[in-house]
Amino acid sequence: MKLNAAMVGAVLWPAFVGAALGDGILFTLVDPAGLAWFGTHEALSREGAYTIGFLLLWLLIAGASFVSVWLYDGTEEQRARTGASLRDHAGG
Repeated sequence: MKLNAAMVGAVLWPAFVGAALGDGILFTLVDPAGLAWFGTHEALSREGAYTIGFLLLWLLIAGASFVSVWLYDGTEEQRARTGASLRDHAGG
C-alpha cells in the first residue's frame, strides 16, 4: 500500500469530524470535572479533558480507518494480480 496525501487526507479529515462529534457527545453526557484520573481526583481543567478526549478519539477513529484502507487496498491488489473483478465475486 502506497500512502499519498489524498489517502491520508481521506482518512484523517473524516476521523477529525468524527472525533469532534464524538467529543461533543461524550462530554455532553460526562462532566470532566467529576472524573477520577488514574484513581485520584487531580486538577485537570475542562479544556484539558476535552483536548485529551478529542485526541484519543481522533487517534482511535483514524487508526480504524487506516486499517480499513489497508485491508481494502490488499483486496484490490489481489484482484489486479488474478484479473478478477467485483462482478466476478458477486456472481454477476
